[in-house]
Amino acid sequence: MKVAKAIGIPLLLAGVALAGSANAALVSRNFEWVGVVGLNGNNPGYTASGTFTYDDSFAIVEAEGALNGNFNNGLDALTISFFDDTNALLGTFNDVVAGVSYYDFLTFQFDTATQQFTNLFDMGQDAGNIYEYYIAGTIGGQSWLVESDSLNDLNSIAHGTSIAVTSAPAVPVPAAAWLFGTGLAGLVGVARRNGRTA
Repeated sequence: MKVAKAIGIPLLLAGVALAGSANAALVSRNFEWVGVVGLNGNNPGYTASGTFTYDDSFAIVEAEGALNGNFNNGLDALTISFFDDTNALLGTFNDVVAGVSYYDFLTFQFDTATQQFTNLFDMGQDAGNIYEYYIAGTIGGQSWLVESDSLNDLNSIAHGTSIAVTSAPAVPVPAAAWLFGTGLAGLVGVARRNGRTA
């Protein structure tokens, strides 16, 4: 009984401490852009999709790359993938990692209350100096997916719909919850055993 208490109480306290120290304000969302009009002989089925993580203490999460203002208010991570009309992967890029932008032209604005993108957007990346893929446009207006093999050779692949949140990715149970649950179960077992012996 003393051993169970000695183990259960520290596990419970460790779970509480980890839960308190974890950044519970980070939220992740999936998003998608769909091409609806093909250009230059391309079919309209080009798409872009990805995941972003933000701090929900911000009412408006926004970020801009080095060539657009170079600031970040609440965007922790942003990954985007591009697919052609056969659903073949064109490239996957980490635009933002740990709050740092790696795409110079990044433009990102998201309203955490409405869960909608707002204003302008520009997301993508240079694929190892071979091709650059990005989606850009105005929410509620025109948008397009562009492929470029140099700054002077742009190829708009498709015009599309506005970018939109599609779902929230599955969130794994954090380690703090397991520690807390294990410690709590240990203490409940100790209490039951004490109740039987009394």
